[in-house]
Amino acid sequence: MSARSALVSVLLLARTTAAILSIDFKNEAQNGVKLMNKCQEVGHYAAGEGTLLNFTQDATKLWVVPDGCTQERGCYPCNLDCLGCFYISAIVSADQSTLVTGIGYGENAPVQVHDMVSDASFSAIDAAGKEETVTCSTASCDFEHIIQGKSSMKFVVHYSADASSFLV
Repeated sequence: MSARSALVSVLLLARTTAAILSIDFKNEAQNGVKLMNKCQEVGHYAAGEGTLLNFTQDATKLWVVPDGCTQERGCYPCNLDCLGCFYISAIVSADQSTLVTGIGYGENAPVQVHDMVSDASFSAIDAAGKEETVTCSTASCDFEHIIQGKSSMKFVVHYSADASSFLV
């Protein structure tokens, strides 16, 4: 093998063995949801379903779009922000060992309960080994609470009967 082909093989190996950080996603709302990355559907999850979301090097913002959500409720075409949707924003750290993650609603506006989805939460074990959690609901949505997740990362959307008084 020539030195050049050995170098190409090492570079390809480095690209294909990049760290993959994962978040366990669960839909505990009472409606199905689509996870959207811009105009690409990442998956559809009925109530009670979930998946493992894998993140590599790129920054990613996933919108949680409830089934049946209309433009009147803030669910716009995919080339615009989804003002009626929760989101999770995740960036893989330079050393690929940490997922820098935040959650929010729309363009960080007050949460509107609709289509049987009322809130979202993200939890993880951080670099110090401490469990951190952030929740986004009608009570509060601390979109500035950024968690540097190392392990046990979970993103869950819910529907709470207590939130029914906030239905739009």
